[in-house]
Amino acid sequence: MKASYETRVAAGVLNQQAKAIRQEFDRVLGRPVRQGGRLRLGFRDVLYFQLKKELEREGINFDPSERRQLYSLLW
Repeated sequence: MKASYETRVAAGVLNQQAKAIRQEFDRVLGRPVRQGGRLRLGFRDVLYFQLKKELEREGINFDPSERRQLYSLLW
């Protein structure tokens, strides 16, 4: 069984807003992972948001197509 986390839990761990995570999935990644009506994130998803946050902290910002490429690299 794959581990998955509710958006609120992942947002708390990542110190990010759950709404921002949901919007990133819907608008940029185009990959909603819904289970029982709620967005659930796997380890790869949590890793993506942590990596994105750290890169942005270092001043590296990506456009949506680059963020999709970053996400696909983690597969």
